[in-house]
Amino acid sequence: MASLKFTFNGREIRAEPGDTIASALAKAGILELGRSLKLGKPRGVFCCSGYCFRCLVTVDGVPNVRACITPVRDGMVVTSQGGSRLRAALIQMLDKVGFTSPQFYFEKLHLPFTAAAAATELFRRAVSGAELPPPAGCELKAGSCEVDAVVVGGGAAGLAAARVLAEAGLSVVLLEEKPEPGGMLAKVGFIQELGCSGGKLADEMVKEAVQAGAEVKRGMLAYAVEGNVLYAVSEAEAVKFKFRGLILATGVHELPRAFEGNYLPGVVNVDGFMTIVNRWGIKSFSSVALLPPPAEGRSWHLLAEKVAQEAGIEAVKVPEGSAAVGRGRVTGVRTPSGELIKVDLLVAPGRLVPALELAKLLGFRGGELSGGACEIRSRVYVAGLAAGAGSVLDALRGGEEAGKLLAEELGA
Repeated sequence: MASLKFTFNGREIRAEPGDTIASALAKAGILELGRSLKLGKPRGVFCCSGYCFRCLVTVDGVPNVRACITPVRDGMVVTSQGGSRLRAALIQMLDKVGFTSPQFYFEKLHLPFTAAAAATELFRRAVSGAELPPPAGCELKAGSCEVDAVVVGGGAAGLAAARVLAEAGLSVVLLEEKPEPGGMLAKVGFIQELGCSGGKLADEMVKEAVQAGAEVKRGMLAYAVEGNVLYAVSEAEAVKFKFRGLILATGVHELPRAFEGNYLPGVVNVDGFMTIVNRWGIKSFSSVALLPPPAEGRSWHLLAEKVAQEAGIEAVKVPEGSAAVGRGRVTGVRTPSGELIKVDLLVAPGRLVPALELAKLLGFRGGELSGGACEIRSRVYVAGLAAGAGSVLDALRGGEEAGKLLAEELGA
């Protein structure tokens, strides 16, 4: 397949079909994607799943595009946000003076009003990371669709649920926000119990769901739900889905950790590390540091060790309180005792939080979820990791269970 070309800050970058902006840049050795607005500190990918917003870039004049999940298009022009290194140095010097403490806006700019307004506008211009493009006409196609069931999330649970519902003779649409389905299943590497890789299994499950009659919509974000209507949008269309049943297989978010140097490119969470190695296929790191997991994240931490071992990457466990060091990217870890360990990446496991935003729009107010298939209201289920499943295999089984229960409720 022919390679693609795009530019990043004027430099030509080659990419393969299927690459995202961030994966193509990482393969080219570029981890710094931009700088923070206030202090100009370097920023790079962290979660590689589109929910942490550390990788925002400007694409063809459109700001705040998530580089980690945006596919490369031939000829696209990508620029970083946050300004130049010189601007960053000047802002950091200003910060050292002491005028720009986190609360300086309230301390310094309250009187008189006219002076405060002028100063506020000055600071807005100083921290601006990008300029909005000229207004353009709306090119989105608007549509509506009536289906028996909508499945949100294309991971193990979502794919399993969609297949079961379609095999029962129901009309099913699966919505996946990212360019390709698979979710966590496509990132975990080799699954001993099944004797195959998670990526291979994900591809097979997509084919099975489609062959059974499910429609898989890639790159489509489900952003709101009310009653029995779900609203979703992609780059090309905005669709209103009227459904009889709904399965939310929306997975989990891995929260960031607070420690010195956690902003540096090369600091990633477990989800990000698995994506880089098993989704993007970048295994050229000689060593990675692993911070201790939070109390409830032990299995997640072990998953990071497993992925590193399978990829032939040395995993160095470092103690709590260690700091990431480097200029522009991580080059090492400084332990509390002062020892400096050279590494290429620092993996910081975070606490897992179910992605239940859509469930809450339907009135779900939290509580213990079983880890399988949880009915939160009539004909609406939460399944998989979002329901507390402890592994991708548990998530798969939970999706199948949710699909069977919903199919029965819909009379299939």
